[in-house]
Amino acid sequence: MTDLLDRLLSGRLSDPDGSGILSVPTRSIVIDRALAKNASDLVASLDLGSHIFVISDPETRNAMGAEVVENLSSQFTVSEFVLPTLPHPDMETVDLIRAQISTNPAVSGIVSVGSGTICDLGKYVSHQLGLPFAVFGTAPSMNGYTSVNAAITEHGHKKSLSATAARGVFLDLDVLAGAPHRLIASGFGDSICRSTAQTDWLAAHLILGTPYREAPFMLLRDEEDTLVAGAAALIEGDTDAIRVLARTLVFSGLGMTICGGSYPASQSEHLISHFIDMLGDADWPLSYHGEHISVTTLTCSSLQESLYRNGSAPVIQANTETEQDLVAEFGEELGQSCWSSFRDKMLSSDEAAEANVRLTANWPDVCGQLDQVMRPLTEIRSTLEAVKAPTKPQDIGVPAAFYSRAVRKSRLIRDRFTCLDIAASAGVLEVIVRGMEQ
Repeated sequence: MTDLLDRLLSGRLSDPDGSGILSVPTRSIVIDRALAKNASDLVASLDLGSHIFVISDPETRNAMGAEVVENLSSQFTVSEFVLPTLPHPDMETVDLIRAQISTNPAVSGIVSVGSGTICDLGKYVSHQLGLPFAVFGTAPSMNGYTSVNAAITEHGHKKSLSATAARGVFLDLDVLAGAPHRLIASGFGDSICRSTAQTDWLAAHLILGTPYREAPFMLLRDEEDTLVAGAAALIEGDTDAIRVLARTLVFSGLGMTICGGSYPASQSEHLISHFIDMLGDADWPLSYHGEHISVTTLTCSSLQESLYRNGSAPVIQANTETEQDLVAEFGEELGQSCWSSFRDKMLSSDEAAEANVRLTANWPDVCGQLDQVMRPLTEIRSTLEAVKAPTKPQDIGVPAAFYSRAVRKSRLIRDRFTCLDIAASAGVLEVIVRGMEQ
């Protein structure tokens, strides 16, 4: 059978949500060996122009960037910018990159060599400047290589912003397998959260009638099962297991692209992580995005099981929060920024009443549909343990009291309606959080 990825990229894969064909803007995705020494040939087919601006940091330059630059220089004019160690995905760094590009007006395309932060910065700057973009990934640490959004912090508020899709995504198996173990485990964490993200998205659809699509999960179905079955091999750097992880991350990003947003891969578990990023202490130990997601996915899976597998239908209440409430919680600037997003999901009395009619009439069916997409909490925990991923807040350096606050309050930062909103609206979030603390 023709490979699913090839069918998608060539426009030959049917859309399960309609009668059309699925389409993505990415032209080439290569998951193989020895890609840096073939960088020029890989990039030449992407129409990035003759002057390539390469972004990396010291670690990713050593892992792959130097060889990519050397090889690209055989066919292109190359300008290279090496960011400081552990760069931040924020507007200040975006401005720094743009200032470097402004000194090279002939730049015609951008290539990132790195993983999460480097990829997001490259595709967001590309979006701002209207330049084509490609990425050579150095770690299987996150699912953003193929998405059209970038996680960028602006005025202290971590946002998912529109970005340029990579025309080419090149993932070298030997480089990925040689990445630090924590980054490999991080990628697994950013994959296993499919369960909580899909459950949240589907629940909002079933309860509130919001849009939902099956396409992103069709792409992941076989890959995820294979990934979970072979999870333990990832910590050994097994390239077959790494290939499955890389494909899972690629398909997850493509699912977001198909849906025009991060909905299928970022829900309650990401809200808690973003809260930690936004309000955590800079002196806490370094932890990666996917490490956060490993911990928060367990929290949200536990919450979802409490809501959908062990209880009666919740009663949804109309929202009563005000802008002043969010300012009191987060401060003036961040509170106003969060309010501008949060207010979009607030339910009126009529909307809450309509949701309760659906729940009363359809609760067994709602639970049955959600049960079909949920992985059991015990299975998620055991697979995270198999890849030696963190499972508790203290594993990522987050104090228990702060983590509890993040679970209680993170629903206020975005417009996603998730299990956190349902539990809070029904008056059970506080009870469940207290149970988690014991």
